[in-house]
Amino acid sequence: MLLEWWSGTECTLFSDQAAVDKFGKEHVIIILNHNFEIDFLCGWTMTERFGVLGSSKVLAKKELLCVPLIGWTWYFLEIVFCKRKWEEDRDTVIEGLKLLADYPEYMWFLLYCEGTRFTETKHRISMEVAESKGLPKLKYHLLPRTKGFTTAVQCLRGTVVMVYCDQGCLVIMATRTFSDQLMACLTTWAMPAQY
Repeated sequence: MLLEWWSGTECTLFSDQAAVDKFGKEHVIIILNHNFEIDFLCGWTMTERFGVLGSSKVLAKKELLCVPLIGWTWYFLEIVFCKRKWEEDRDTVIEGLKLLADYPEYMWFLLYCEGTRFTETKHRISMEVAESKGLPKLKYHLLPRTKGFTTAVQCLRGTVVMVYCDQGCLVIMATRTFSDQLMACLTTWAMPAQY
C-alpha cells in the first residue's frame, strides 16, 4: 500500500473473519475517528486493501474543493461536500447521498461523525456541550454529530447493508431498528475500553 510505504506505518484491521470475507463485496458505511490530519488516508488504505478505493466516498468539508488536484478529483469522484452548517447543507447532502443510492460498484461511504479533527481545545468544548445536554463525557472522542450519520443511513437505506464502526461496532441494518443502530455505534464511542 502506497500510504504505508510512504509513511512507514502499518494499518491493521481487527475484525472477525466473517466480516472480512464480505469487505469489498457490498455497499457499507464505515464510521471512523478523526484524530490526525492523515486519518482519511488510513481509511483509504483499507478501501484499497479490499478493492473499493475507486468507489469509496466521503462526506467532506467544502473547503477541500479548493485544494489543488484533490478538490477537482474528489468533485469528479462524486464526493459529497458540506459547509458544516446543516441549514445550508441539508439539501446538498441529501441530493449527493441519493445519487450514491444506485452506485453501480460496491461502495464504502467513509464518515467521520465527529465532524472535525480531535484537539484538546475541541475536546474540552465538546465535553462542555455534552455536560450541558446531560450526555456522557467521552475521554478519547468528540461528541458525535449525528445529523450526517442519520441522513446517510436514511438516504442509503436499501443500498447499504452494513454500518461498521472503526472501534468494533458492527451493525446489521436488516435486523435492527434505526435507533438500535445509532445507539450501538454511539455506545461503542462512549465506552472504547471494552474493545
